[in-house]
Amino acid sequence: MQIVLDTRGLNLSVKNRCFFIEAESESRMIHPDKITSILVTAPCRISSPSLELAALHEIPFIICDRCGVPVVRTYAAQFINITTLRRKHYKFTTAPEAATWAMAMVIKKIEGQVATLAFLADRKPSLQVAFEKAKCDIGLQTKKITQSFDPANPEWKKTVLFLESYAASRYWQIAGTRLPVPFTFTNRVKSDAADLFNPSINYLYGMLRNQMDTVISSTGLDPGLGIVHCDQYKAPTLVFDMMEPFRPVVDRMLITAILENKVKVLSTGIREQGLLSKIQRRWLIGFFISGLEDRISYTGCVASLKSHLFREVQQLSVLIKAL
Repeated sequence: MQIVLDTRGLNLSVKNRCFFIEAESESRMIHPDKITSILVTAPCRISSPSLELAALHEIPFIICDRCGVPVVRTYAAQFINITTLRRKHYKFTTAPEAATWAMAMVIKKIEGQVATLAFLADRKPSLQVAFEKAKCDIGLQTKKITQSFDPANPEWKKTVLFLESYAASRYWQIAGTRLPVPFTFTNRVKSDAADLFNPSINYLYGMLRNQMDTVISSTGLDPGLGIVHCDQYKAPTLVFDMMEPFRPVVDRMLITAILENKVKVLSTGIREQGLLSKIQRRWLIGFFISGLEDRISYTGCVASLKSHLFREVQQLSVLIKAL
């Protein structure tokens, strides 16, 4: 299970080789074998023995900002010291195979976006005409670009990013305007949103980023050595690359919950300059953790979302090791 420390002033320490969580009026002891990760979303007191215990049991320890984006993550030192694989990883980023992989990932993302739009259109008949046109336009653009795509061309990233941007603009243009109030929106924004969908999906993307970072690190790959996204200081660019085909999966999770009226907690509103409230953030964390275990179809395979994440990263690892 994932431990979420979302209350200001909680104290996390170690007692009898177990994690010991203390609040003002209650306490709880949890054995490390029962924990998959520890997520901190509010100011807490964290002891150094608790960090050591997490590292010893290879439990990712993540501290997030109020938007759910991880800002601190700890590992055991020996856990990430896999030099040979990372040398090959670096070599892979400049090989034509990387361009081919990147295009395949974008196509998976586009297929997921089209599937999500189809799901939405099935439930909103008025959307069918717009969906069919968007599906046709995206399909034609994808076919045109992939047929002429040259992985040996030094400018291949521009082609991949253009296709991704084109599909995303058509996708959100349709999806955002068809959601019920207060989730309706016309533009995707990362902050100060007037609607409720944007901050909610951004927070879920933060959870997806956290999970993907954990999966990538567990294979020994470098989360900061990206292929499509440009290298940035303190940015896990490979995580961003590998998140892309799973964003539509998370979109569909939230859209489904909205259409099925399962988001009553979220509908309580946004406070403090567009940020989600503590109750809303807590609901989204539980929603995402539960969604990780849901069995879904991805690239023709039915398994849990968590399993698909591991499978995608393992496939990249196999490509890299083959160099």
